[in-house]
Amino acid sequence: LSYPGTGPAQFYVTRAEGSSALAGLMSEVRDLAQGGRLYPLNNPQKGVPCLARYTDGVWYRATVEAVSDGQVSVYYVDYGNTSSVSTTGVCAIPPGLVSQLPVQAVQCRLGGVSQEVGDMGDRFRSMVRDKFRVRVESMDGSVCVVQATTLPPPGTNINTEMARMTESRNTRNDWDKKSSSPNTGVAGDTEELFITWVESSNNFYGQLTRLGRSELKEFLARLSDYCHRSATLLYTGIEQHKGDLCAVPDISSGLSARYYRAIITRDNRDTVEVSLLDVGGRDRVSKNMVYSLTPEFARRQEWGVVCSVGCNPSVNDAKLRGLMLNSLVEVKMIRRVGDGVVVALTNNSTKKYKNAAISGHLEQMGGGQQLADNTRLNLLFEKQNNKHNNKMGDATNNQINVNSNGRSFERGDLRNSLREKRAARELQNAGGKGGKADKTKLLVTCLGMSNYKVGWKGVGRITWMYSPGHFYMQVQGDRDTRQFEGMMGKLQEHMTEGKDDVSTHWNKGQVVAAKWTDNCWYRGQVVNNKGGKMEIFFVDFGNTEKVEQGDVTGLPAEFGQMDCQAVRVGLARVEGDWDTVGDKLAKYFNMETYKVEVVSAKDKDGTFLVQLNGGDIGRGMVKDKVARSREESGEKGEGKKGRKGRKEKDVSSDSDARSENSQGKGSKGEKMVRSESVQDKLGKTERQRKAGKLFTAGDFPAIPSTVHVGTTITGLVSHCNSWREFWLQPQSGLAIEMRDKLNEEQEDGMLLGKVVKSIEIGECCLACWDSVWYRATVTEKKDGGLVRVQFVDFGNSKTLSLGDVRDGDFALYETGPAALRCKLDNKVENFERVLEGQEFKVTVRVRSFKENIFTVKLEKEKKGKNKKGKKERSESGGELGGGARLEVTVVHVERVDRVWVVPKDRFPELEKMMVELASWLEEEQNKVHVDKVEVDMLCCVEFSEDGEMYRCRVVGVEEGVAEVEYIDYGNCEEVEVGDILELPQQFRDLEPAGVVVRVRGASLAMDGEKQRKRLETALGGERVSLLVENGEGVFWSEGEKVELGKALKFKEETVNMFQLAGSPRVDCIVSYAEAETVWLVSKELQSALDRLMEKLQDKAKGQGKAGRVVVGDLVIARFSQDKSFYRAKVMKVMGHRVEVHYIDFGNKEVVEVGGLKVLPQEFRLHPGYAMQGVVDNTGDCRMLGPGEVMDLVGVAKQVTAELVQPRGGVVRLYLGGERVGCQPLAQGAGLKLPSTRLRLGEVWLGLITTASSQGMAVQNIMAAAGVTASLGMCEKEVVRVVVGSVYIQDTEGGPRRVVVQEAGRGQISLCAMDSQQIETVPVSTALYSCLPRQHSTPPAAITCASLTTKTKDRYQVPGRLMLVSVSNNSLKLVETNWKISASFSSEKLAPSPLNFPLLFTQDPTLLSITKHTTLLSIQLPLISWSSCLLSQVRDLVVQAGLQVVFHPGSIVSRTYSIVELPDILSKLDLFATTGLPPAVTAVSTKLSFLQSFTEDRQDPDHTQQVTGGDQTTVTVHPTLPSMLVVTDTDCQYHVVAVAGTVAALRYGDRPGNTLPHSDTTQQALLTNTAVGDLCLYTDGITDHRAVVTDISEEHSDVWLVDTGVAVVCDPTELFTIPTNLCTQPPAVFTVNIRGSHSLVAGDDITGKVTVADSGLELLLG
Repeated sequence: LSYPGTGPAQFYVTRAEGSSALAGLMSEVRDLAQGGRLYPLNNPQKGVPCLARYTDGVWYRATVEAVSDGQVSVYYVDYGNTSSVSTTGVCAIPPGLVSQLPVQAVQCRLGGVSQEVGDMGDRFRSMVRDKFRVRVESMDGSVCVVQATTLPPPGTNINTEMARMTESRNTRNDWDKKSSSPNTGVAGDTEELFITWVESSNNFYGQLTRLGRSELKEFLARLSDYCHRSATLLYTGIEQHKGDLCAVPDISSGLSARYYRAIITRDNRDTVEVSLLDVGGRDRVSKNMVYSLTPEFARRQEWGVVCSVGCNPSVNDAKLRGLMLNSLVEVKMIRRVGDGVVVALTNNSTKKYKNAAISGHLEQMGGGQQLADNTRLNLLFEKQNNKHNNKMGDATNNQINVNSNGRSFERGDLRNSLREKRAARELQNAGGKGGKADKTKLLVTCLGMSNYKVGWKGVGRITWMYSPGHFYMQVQGDRDTRQFEGMMGKLQEHMTEGKDDVSTHWNKGQVVAAKWTDNCWYRGQVVNNKGGKMEIFFVDFGNTEKVEQGDVTGLPAEFGQMDCQAVRVGLARVEGDWDTVGDKLAKYFNMETYKVEVVSAKDKDGTFLVQLNGGDIGRGMVKDKVARSREESGEKGEGKKGRKGRKEKDVSSDSDARSENSQGKGSKGEKMVRSESVQDKLGKTERQRKAGKLFTAGDFPAIPSTVHVGTTITGLVSHCNSWREFWLQPQSGLAIEMRDKLNEEQEDGMLLGKVVKSIEIGECCLACWDSVWYRATVTEKKDGGLVRVQFVDFGNSKTLSLGDVRDGDFALYETGPAALRCKLDNKVENFERVLEGQEFKVTVRVRSFKENIFTVKLEKEKKGKNKKGKKERSESGGELGGGARLEVTVVHVERVDRVWVVPKDRFPELEKMMVELASWLEEEQNKVHVDKVEVDMLCCVEFSEDGEMYRCRVVGVEEGVAEVEYIDYGNCEEVEVGDILELPQQFRDLEPAGVVVRVRGASLAMDGEKQRKRLETALGGERVSLLVENGEGVFWSEGEKVELGKALKFKEETVNMFQLAGSPRVDCIVSYAEAETVWLVSKELQSALDRLMEKLQDKAKGQGKAGRVVVGDLVIARFSQDKSFYRAKVMKVMGHRVEVHYIDFGNKEVVEVGGLKVLPQEFRLHPGYAMQGVVDNTGDCRMLGPGEVMDLVGVAKQVTAELVQPRGGVVRLYLGGERVGCQPLAQGAGLKLPSTRLRLGEVWLGLITTASSQGMAVQNIMAAAGVTASLGMCEKEVVRVVVGSVYIQDTEGGPRRVVVQEAGRGQISLCAMDSQQIETVPVSTALYSCLPRQHSTPPAAITCASLTTKTKDRYQVPGRLMLVSVSNNSLKLVETNWKISASFSSEKLAPSPLNFPLLFTQDPTLLSITKHTTLLSIQLPLISWSSCLLSQVRDLVVQAGLQVVFHPGSIVSRTYSIVELPDILSKLDLFATTGLPPAVTAVSTKLSFLQSFTEDRQDPDHTQQVTGGDQTTVTVHPTLPSMLVVTDTDCQYHVVAVAGTVAALRYGDRPGNTLPHSDTTQQALLTNTAVGDLCLYTDGITDHRAVVTDISEEHSDVWLVDTGVAVVCDPTELFTIPTNLCTQPPAVFTVNIRGSHSLVAGDDITGKVTVADSGLELLLG
């Protein structure tokens, strides 16, 4: 900011990169001033540049604004401010300082911000104190309209902040929300409305007709045109735009061409909810369809207003909507409420108004009562009843604590009793204080819940909707309604007098009064009190909102007599995926009231199942396939096979339970069983060793990988080669202890053993290095008595002599290695330095084990972070029950495979301790804060959700925040260090009640919030038992075994890695690619996938065959290429073969049914790891060829995927920071045709036959000619069409090979194999069979894509000839720019063959000189040639030179006879441009290979105008200066060009105007070309100024004004001419030569030019 000006409406900025140049200029000015070299400015005038001295005494560059009374007003051009100085304060500025640097100050204003400054200047200046970024939206005269953003990125949008300040400052007392006019209506005014949207009598939209409906129509048309042509998307990332103005399409009526203005009311992940302006209504649209508005559209006032007639209750039936919609009404404005207006219908009975009909219907429906004193209450009720909220809430967040039936808490009866006792204590304390004044301050501690019996019927209204399975209703009669409204009215009056209790801390579950956004008070319950705001559940309406703590107070007891009015219900007998149906539900729940019938009693969540309107709502949803009938979905597939499967599963479950029970009991055969188990153990160990499941170091005892995989290890890095290989000591003390034991002084020396004379690889030994003995294993034997050993307790290796190696005591080798070989899952820069900074201590998460190395993830370091306490108890679950089933309560689900339980027999003891702890800490003197919080210390903390005190252990401390683990329940929480209290000694002795148990069979299940909640629900019954062995548990609930397949089921077939990461950008690998479709696996999931694959290989060996399978079955399949087993889904059954889709990688394969195996249940609990996506190839990206994509998949290179369109799965890929795309295959590429061989270094001539934004097809014309020849030598047999087969089709241009892509509706779609062109023809089109020899010929066309897809680099013009060369992994295409130069003579043409030498060479280096090369000069008869005729000659010459003929449809045939120029001319009528042979005409309109055709002919009448008089001038074009010609005097001339009796001359002493060749890619093509246009023509070497003399679609005739040559060229060779090239007159002029002559181009002559009727004439001397 160089000068703040008036604020956001006018300020000045300078470019940050120009600051150094400006500083240098100011230094020069300072030197001039100090050296006394500044001179006064005499006679200052407006606009004169100068140097002016500012009030700080410094001289600055300026311009004079005005002069008055000895004072000069100046404008400082580099800063933007102005000031008035005396004439002595103004000096002349040296010219060098003016041109040295452009003016630096740029005047700007913020776009979309009101120009009324007010008090926004200070706020604006505070936001732009430092550098900031501006983006110019448009120009308002010389002022830049900008969008400004603070730095660093992403920064804050300054425009948005200023606009919000403007909006909050304006009072908006007028009726039109966006109007700047103060006279748009006041209370009592009468308005005429045209109603465009109706929801109810109290919520409809009316357009103010006085603003003009035709103007609105014109405005919306301009808005739609703007959105189609130049609008920019509002959402470019994950930013929020709630409250912003935007433009959205009208998707409700299917008219995507219509756009409306709207205000964003809610931001979702992929969509936004908007309120439509000008037409009314609400909508939900995708973020990629929301556009920003320019000030032109944003500042225009709104055409209508939201209205309410104030009915109580509101009327919302179909008849009312039919009466009101698209009707004119006359209303009287009553008052404004929020953004809407309360109106009253007038008594106007004019026919054009519907007032009478609407009023009559309202009275008939009982909705005629006007809002009285309870206006706000009814408006809130209406607003909540009509508001749609798609959030699927959790049941536990909306429960009400009551003192009788219906209690529901999160952690069982223990916390219930604690809260009840606490409430009793509070009530007792409140009553104990006595007094009349205290009695009035009693607060409500609990509220009652209404209970309804099955079969109850009544009328209700929906107050809040989460989903059809979870919504709230008020069900009561008129009497109850009046009582409730009366209670609410008294509550408002009571709260205006003053709050009863303003507490600084509200506990979860406490009943309160809370103020909503409409400033009215309502009854509520605290859901959460964490952070600055509180979550309140409004018990009479069902919604949960965040409220400021100052807007919450205690609820007086007099308002607690009525039960909670909102009853939680769910729609009976239907179910569905409510997350996906979205807005489809709105039409089923748009009524004011419903007939309600309770069909099921309250469940454990407090939900009644109900029928609405006799079940019509549910049946309608099932009929429209929005929902499923619960009976149908439950009985589906329950045939004989299904019942048998369930029976087998039950038997299996019972047998599992019996076997698990029996494992902890003895028997007669116990000794024999133990003997067998030893053998089994040895065999299992050997199998594990072979399978790579054991970590080994020579012959030392192996360590099972399962001991560490999935755990967190804190240890010491003993040796590090890199991040790819280092050794970690989980217990570094063991290595030190072993080393010290080996190096103790020993009397007999038996521990170290004897020196070895020979040793083998892998043997255990003791090795001495640096005078210290270590345990080691031999890894390599070398010559000269040397061996290389690895020290197994530290990881490093050394080469030693045999004299330093001993055999040692064998007892030393009974302990496994102390150091584990590890690698990080991701690269860490300077890993060694990181280790040094942490003193080589690290905490890692072991993710997988493969090839004798553990893959670990480096955990983020926290001060003192150590979850050792957690880990110590992680195995304690094995002690539960002693092998028998034990009654437990599940208190916390940490992961789906890891839960915390409390044995039921521990509850009395735990409850007693918790009550004593709460009572102890009620006394202030007993609350002792911990002075120094340390990891692993026991303490007590108040839990944020219920306000109770619990025992906990500190597991981490960082920057004043501690992470604690509640030892009796297992959950963790972060708390402030200052909130931690000392745990009294008497409460430390009781062992933690919570025990962690690993859930058997869930180790591979998907771990997510939904899955944890489902498991918590499944394990949340009253009677839950557990059988534990080796830390793994099997659960029973209500006597039945918990089936994980049901509890952890998922609907998604594959993982949505973007939802899992919570980000639209995810690092991943490409597991498989097929054209632009790719399958992606998140890097975060890679270790879990490796673990699944590792276990699957072992499990698959013992699995039985799958037997008969159907589509959709999940099985184990062996991949044919690597012979490994994979999870697969059956896609298609084809007899004894099936097509399977490998769900974790994306590829498909056809395999034998007999090779499929049963997939165990534990492997079905995770969706496929590979997510399918479609690569976005549009825009600026580098295209990857198929080979590069295969390399990307093969080496598993990491890419970054960005989600662009969630519904279509469209993603953008970034490789190494560069955006890349995948080239799609040709549409006929799926056929089994022979491959086209591309030889390295080969050069051939190709024709572009198809081109699109994705790629293009290039036809080898010689190969295409060969295919045409082979197709013409066969008999034709018409056959029946089969989709996917190859046929021969006869066309106007000849036969061609086609493949049938699609057939139906009387049409078939054909793809030409040798051109890749697609055509739709009638089904009656004759197609002939294709013989094997014709089928075996490779396609003549190949598909390719440019390495970059920048728009200016794409080649999208079919019909161009290209020279194609083959390099390593790509094709190089060079456009031919061949030229034919023609001379005209009356002499007889000599026969000569036409050939193009370049086509017969294979030297790829010639590709660099092909462009702009003249290959052929021909001589034509001296007749009157037209451009069309010359173009036809050109095309026939090219075909003759190539010895081919081009036919329509990109069909090419060969010519076997030599064609000469006379043969070509004999086919043409040289004396007419019409009546050409049909074949020639077809060719000439199709081909435009040659871009220019030079001819030696001039027509002076068309190229110049001669003006006589005192001076003769020649004008070629009005834009160019005229050329002065000397007449009637002998002069020296240079002949530039001659054609017959016309010559182009240049004065002999004047040089020609030579223009350098410019980069035409930076110039604009000449569009809408017309005869007489001045342009720039380029021949590839030199640019020429030219005048267009003729124009058509195929060619342009131009005359080069500086050379006098006429050229027939392609329109794409003409560009707009820069203005700096229009300052010089033409270099030549045209004359008619009088008499006979022998002039040729290049002659220097003496002659006299005269003016004649025909122009200029030359008389030779």
